[in-house]
Amino acid sequence: MQEFNSLIKYCAQQFNAIPFCSNCVMSQCRKCSTNNCYNCLTHIHSIHTKNDHYACEKITYNYILKHGYRYVSEMAWAFLGVKNLFNLTLPINIVSVGCGPSTELYGAAAVFRNSNLYYYGFDMNTVWMPIQQFNVNNFSHLPHVIQYYNCDFIKYVNDNNI
Repeated sequence: MQEFNSLIKYCAQQFNAIPFCSNCVMSQCRKCSTNNCYNCLTHIHSIHTKNDHYACEKITYNYILKHGYRYVSEMAWAFLGVKNLFNLTLPINIVSVGCGPSTELYGAAAVFRNSNLYYYGFDMNTVWMPIQQFNVNNFSHLPHVIQYYNCDFIKYVNDNNI
């Protein structure tokens, strides 16, 4: 899929353009002397603490480069499994809570290529915003509506009487 290939290319360019940190914002940087951000990413996924999260842009691009293909394909297979349950003449609404880089958006776009997707991503971590803005621009040529909210989903629903 062209859009996902564009995301991978963008993430590779951004990852290579950002220098390795000298003062890591994680509670303890795990890249050691290897300059391997994947060590920090592995730590985040295996031992999640309050202070260790997607704390820098370089980790977010590394996340897409390391896990993007797997997560997008898993989402595409999941959407293929339920595709026959949808009325494809109607818009397909997707709400993602803790959306991060929105791999489910790419999986849905691959399966529902000729449908109108309405994607609403909620994530309170602002570190994903450059990728999210890329996603909005990346799909601008298709009849999809993509919106992101940097707020708590439950609070948003309650405040807006949804």
